[in-house]
Amino acid sequence: MLRRASAVCVAVCVSSSLYAQTDVIMINQQKLDNAMNGKVPDIVARTPYCHLSELTRNMTSSPSAEVVKAVKSNKMQKRNLTNEEIYARLVRSTYIFGRYYRCPDCGNMHVQSMATAFAVSDGGVMATNYHVLESIINHARDSVRSDSAFFVADIDGNVYPMVGIHAYSRGNDIALFQVDTQGRKFTPVPLGNTAPTGSHVHIVAHPGEMYYIYTDGVVTRNTTSQGRRRSGSIDRMEVSAGYAVGASGGAIVDDCGNMVGMVSSTYTLYSNPDRNNHTDPQMVVKTTIPVSCLKQLLGN
Repeated sequence: MLRRASAVCVAVCVSSSLYAQTDVIMINQQKLDNAMNGKVPDIVARTPYCHLSELTRNMTSSPSAEVVKAVKSNKMQKRNLTNEEIYARLVRSTYIFGRYYRCPDCGNMHVQSMATAFAVSDGGVMATNYHVLESIINHARDSVRSDSAFFVADIDGNVYPMVGIHAYSRGNDIALFQVDTQGRKFTPVPLGNTAPTGSHVHIVAHPGEMYYIYTDGVVTRNTTSQGRRRSGSIDRMEVSAGYAVGASGGAIVDDCGNMVGMVSSTYTLYSNPDRNNHTDPQMVVKTTIPVSCLKQLLGN
């Protein structure tokens, strides 16, 4: 679900419409594009430890006790919110995940947005999918050069360099990483409970080149299967809320704004079983990572 696209900017303004009952959050992609392209080179130059060779230095199979405590310290919310309130909160917790890299074609450095991430602590612990960070973790792709640097950007165009990876689970498609908050406090998404089938869910993510898109729907199914090499069961949550390429790593929350899952992948069903014929799509199954998988990584 990665997306190669130019970075974009977001501005917030209040609607002056006489008919507006709430503040309207306006997304200005060009402003964020300009902000990120202007800020990323300087921040990367001042943060040498955000480069590829340093990001995995202290990476382990499980997060430290300090990271676990920071994530678990966020209290689960109990008050139901309106859709507008959920969006207003999630845009403050949701970030564009990107990299700064040297183009193999022209030799210049470019800013590239790749996916979505969200804060799970006020001190800069972030969550996204394992497949978003896989090339960094494994140094597996030629496109990930040693001079690449990685960052997240918020809705105001502030840029925060990625400075390390805490832990990850390949089977559960989850990774926790650290950014330099530049002295700011982040707004984390609190962890909720497993969402039963039929319950209402909300997503804010960056599908395609459209940033801070809100969708909602229901949990359509919870599934479990046997993992490889006796690794235990693999749980997944399927939802009807829409998302697409670029939304990987987006938080899925309940009606109170608590995380119940994370965007992961899609699977298209066709009426013709012949996979070479993709002209008859009937349904797109949205497969997500339930919050129980993150709790498992944290040691619950």
